[in-house]
Parts: sequence; C-alpha cells; structure tokens
Amino acid sequence: MRILLVPIGSRGDVQPQLALGQGLKKRGHDVVVCTFENYAPWVESCGLRFARGGRDAQLAVKENGEKIFGFVGFVKTVRSMAQEHIDGVDAACVAHQPELIIGTSLATTLPNFAEHHGAALMWSVYFPGAWPTKHYPSPLFGLRSHRRWLNGLSWWITTQVMGTLAKGDIKPLRTKFKLGPAPAGLMSYMLANAQVLHAVDPAVVPSPDDWPVRGIDTGFWFLDDPTPLAPELEAFLNAGPPPVYIGFGSMPADDAAQRTGIIVDAIARSGVRAVLSAGWANFGNDVALPPSIKLVGATNHGLLFPRVAAVAHHCGAGTTAATLRAGVPHIPVPHGFDQPPWAELLLQLGVSAPILSKRFTADQLAAALRTATTDAALRGRAQALGERVRQTDGVGKAIEAIEAYCAQRPRSQALPQAA
Repeated sequence: MRILLVPIGSRGDVQPQLALGQGLKKRGHDVVVCTFENYAPWVESCGLRFARGGRDAQLAVKENGEKIFGFVGFVKTVRSMAQEHIDGVDAACVAHQPELIIGTSLATTLPNFAEHHGAALMWSVYFPGAWPTKHYPSPLFGLRSHRRWLNGLSWWITTQVMGTLAKGDIKPLRTKFKLGPAPAGLMSYMLANAQVLHAVDPAVVPSPDDWPVRGIDTGFWFLDDPTPLAPELEAFLNAGPPPVYIGFGSMPADDAAQRTGIIVDAIARSGVRAVLSAGWANFGNDVALPPSIKLVGATNHGLLFPRVAAVAHHCGAGTTAATLRAGVPHIPVPHGFDQPPWAELLLQLGVSAPILSKRFTADQLAAALRTATTDAALRGRAQALGERVRQTDGVGKAIEAIEAYCAQRPRSQALPQAA
C-alpha cells in the first residue's frame, strides 16, 4: 500500500510518525514522509523517503520566540507556514498517489487531498486533549485542565477560530479539485471519513469517551533509533553517579542565557550532575558550564534516559513518552499547548516531582531535583509504570489497526456535503 505520512509540528510531532513509517516499511508498505524541510536529514536517516512539506519549522519558531505560546502568536505562526505546506502535500500526492494518508491535526486540508485522490485518511494524535473533549482544554490555550464546561468552551472557541481560518485553505482546494462543498464545521469536515489513532499507552491514559469519533488506543510509537550516544557523553555518564537530564526540546526561550544561569545555579545547589540539552532555545552555549554539567544537542533519548536519575522536561508528548518508557521520575516544566495537562497527569500518576512554572527559580528547580533523585517511592512508581509501557507494541498495534481499516473501507469516498 502506498502511504503518505504528514506530521506537522515540532520534533515530538514528527518522531512518532517516523517510528510508524519504519514499521509500515518493514511490513512491505511504500512510505513517504511529507513534512518541514529541516527534518529531511532525520527522515532519510530513518530509511524513509522525504517530501518537502514546508519551510524550516525551527527557523519559524526562532522568528516568533515565546509569542507562539499565546493563542494569537501560535495561530499567526501556523498561518505563515500554511501555503507552503499545502503546496508540498499537493506535490507529494501527485508524485506518490497515496492509497492512505496519515496526518496530525494541524494539517487541516488533508481531507481534501484524501477525497481527491481516493485515499483513506487517518489522524495520529499523541495526547487525549488533541481533539475536542470536555476532559481537557484546547492545547491552543496552554492551560491546565479546568471544569468540564470551561474545557468545552476552550474547544468551542478553538474550532470556531481555526475553522474560520481553515476555510481560506479548504475552499480553494475543493474548487481546484472540483469537489463539492465541505461539511459544515471543522470537526465534521476533518472526521467525516477518517479514523483516529491515539498513540498513547492506555495504561497511562485512554482516549476520552466524548471524542467526536472513537479513537483506537495503540500505545506509544517509539522510534527504532540506532544512533549511539556521543563518546563525550558516554564518558560523562561513566565518570560518576547517574546525572539528571534537563531539556525543553523545541520550546523557544527569549532569555536563554539568563535561564541557563538559573539552571546552573540549581544544579550546584542540589548537588547533582546534569546533562543539559541545548534544544531549539540554544541553552548553555553562551554560558561557562562547570564540569558537573554536560551540554548536548539532539540526542537519542531511548538510549540516554534509562541511564539518568530523573528527567526535567517541558512535557511535550514525545519527551514524556520517552521518560515514561525509561521508568525514571519526571520534573514537569510545562511551557504551553498540551503540556500543562500532561504535567497534571504525571503528577496524578505519582511519577513526578511537583510541577514547576517555566519561570522557575533556582531554589524551586533545586528542590525538585532533590525530590526526584532521592524519593525512593517516586522512583518505584516510575519504574513500575515504565515496565507496563515497555510491554506494549504501539507501532505493531497501530499497523494492525491501519491494515484492518483500509481493508474494510471503500477505495474512494466523497465527504458528505454541507446542506
């Protein structure tokens, strides 16, 4: 089967689909990954074919900085990249003629391409709050969970705003492809002829019972990454007790040097060693670091995290999943999007130190580091949950669901038209 994967977002959005792509390729499927140009070397290193689906996402985040954490700033960033993304998907569909398209939720025009090319459509989501539900707020607000009515209101606002903006992309494509009017309402349009793969282990959290369409809980999709740790990092790990890992992935920081200083101070106060990830914010590169801290770039979390004492992270879905699998305590530092609900969930599961604000002080981070590295009960709970997560073959279950769905679905389906 010819399959087009269209992950849109940060590394945490792309990596699970690369894991899925590897699994699908091993099953004999013909896989192409259409995503932002800065991910091209990564996609190809995974043995998958790359199609350009837009400009450099890391550069776009750098240009907008912490404005992306606000509703307006995030929407502006996404809109600035929309047309190049649409053009890229269009070209990939023409070249590849997919029988199945699997995308992430920001790729709102995919139902048009699926309908035009007679392809099946599936969505991959990495947190239960990725589709409208009263259990979690819309990630565009970057809030912790509230009362059900308020969560529902956040989703109503999101679907109204995003639906209005998306019409400017959806309608011209439907005219170009000579398709009928789209169903009224963004969710009706996106989910009319689609299935949702919930790439989260149900031992951690199942898909909500009030999603617009019932999701298939597969478990996490972990990338089979053979990349070894750098020799300098190996030497650091072997030179003393397990360090903590501190990294905030793709999150920007307008004051990276100042925040690095706070992190360095906290590490000194807590008496731990640390691996500090530069991330997209470029932490640590403009500050003199002591020997107790090892600065790293992009690193294989699957190999590194089982060898650290704890992980302080932004609660992005990818880093959260990797930490859960490693079975080590979390120090949640949510920045925005779906991260605050993830942080709350980790605390409820009993596998994290108290949640920190992204504007944490040195004292606050030091206290969290001490808790995460000395609380034996916390470590025990994290290890037990890690055992359960490692027992689930999320990619395998997803492939079974994909093949079953495509086998029973008619080859070409038009979307139900608006009344």
